[in-house]
Parts: sequence; structure tokens; C-alpha cells
Amino acid sequence: MANSAFQTYPAPLPNVLYQYTSSSTWNKPAQSSFKGIWVYLQAAGGGGGAGGLHGTTATGGGGGGGGVGMWIWLSTASLGSSENYIIGVGGAGGTTSSGTAGGDTSFGSLALVKGGSGGALGSTSAGTVAGGIGGNLANCIPAYGPWSIIGGSGGVGHRTRNQASLGPGYDGMDGKAAAPGGGGGAGLQSG
Repeated sequence: MANSAFQTYPAPLPNVLYQYTSSSTWNKPAQSSFKGIWVYLQAAGGGGGAGGLHGTTATGGGGGGGGVGMWIWLSTASLGSSENYIIGVGGAGGTTSSGTAGGDTSFGSLALVKGGSGGALGSTSAGTVAGGIGGNLANCIPAYGPWSIIGGSGGVGHRTRNQASLGPGYDGMDGKAAAPGGGGGAGLQSG
């Protein structure tokens, strides 16, 4: 015979993981057992710059900077009944220009991470061009945390293939390397 006393309590909320890839609205569960959510936000990286060509000499474009990533706990008391979230879109690579910045990602007004900047346009005279700068933790919400991974700088564009650099990682959460920026482009040498 079933014990009906146990059927009067609401079932606990399951621990679930949702991945959102486009912007929309999140609705807070109504169950009294809901305590809050862990949110991971990832901003988008910047696009790489186009190469620059002058006669038979070119310098590859700089790689785009990486976006910031962040984990944050949001308690039920801090959450509204619904929260709009925005998913940052990756920056466009330049075809005749520098790359564009990557988009920021946010969860309501409670958390925001910054996208990386675009890589520089390749030069027709200089042998190297700068990669984009990684997302800035100081401009995130909350700034510097609580568990954040800075975006790495984009790689340097260079005139020769063996001198173009990878996008370096940065010291991030627990001292481990963070997500790197994009690699720099290589150009052509005359002859």
C-alpha cells in the first residue's frame, strides 16, 4: 500500500545543464526547492585582420583577441522572475580591413563578460602587425570574478610564415592558461 504522505511534497528540481547559443529570456522556476543557478558566460573573440599587399610583399593580418569566460553563482533571491540573456557573436574577419570586435555576453544586469578586439589590418610596409587584445576583466560584471578567465591576445601578423605567432594564452583561473586569441596571419615575401 502506497504511503500518500510522501506524495504531498513537490519533487525536487533536477540538476540540469542548459546550453544557450542564441539570445533569449530565461524564466526562474517557481518551485520552493529552487536555490539558484550556476551560469557560465563566454564572450566572443574578435575577427582577424586582412593581409596587406604591396606589389609582391605582404604582411599577414593580426589574429583576433579572445573573449572573457566567467563562472558565477546567482542565488534565487538575486534573480528576477525572468532574465534576458545576450550571447555575443564572433567578430568578422577583415577582407580589406582590420577584424571587428567580438560581442559581449550577459545574463540580465547580473553578469557580463567582454569580447576580444579585432586583429589589425596587415601592413604594406611594416614587417609585423598587432593582434587583437583579449577581453578586459576590469570591464566585466562583476569585475575580475569571481571565477574568470581572461581572453588571450591575438597572434602577431608577420611578413614571413615562420614568424607569424599563435595567439598566446593568459594566466586565468587557477593559474592555468586561458582561452587563447586567434593566430596571426602570414604574408608573402617578394620573389
